[in-house]
Amino acid sequence: MSFSDIVMGTGREPFDHLMDAMKAKKGAKKDLDLTADDLKELSTQFLAKYKELVKKEFPQDPFEQLYAAINAVFKSWDGERAVAYRKMNKIPNYGTAVNVQQMCSEHER
Repeated sequence: MSFSDIVMGTGREPFDHLMDAMKAKKGAKKDLDLTADDLKELSTQFLAKYKELVKKEFPQDPFEQLYAAINAVFKSWDGERAVAYRKMNKIPNYGTAVNVQQMCSEHER
């Protein structure tokens, strides 16, 4: 959902609708009330929605995902909200950076 929304610019709404439909189907009030099997089913729906919106399969290569996310950060620097925020807070237009942090290693899984 986040990759599609932030990196590909699809917005969250299509995925929020799928989440809400799954919760209604399962009688869940919160996301955390869904089971692992519910989330697996939902992830299949998310992948199909991504393909429908972006017109290509979700990238399975982590480096492709990483480079796309990094490029999204750099593109956002010139976005309307970012420009307005810097102007309002008198922040010079020096540029931006991207921090990449490993969340876990292979042997920790």
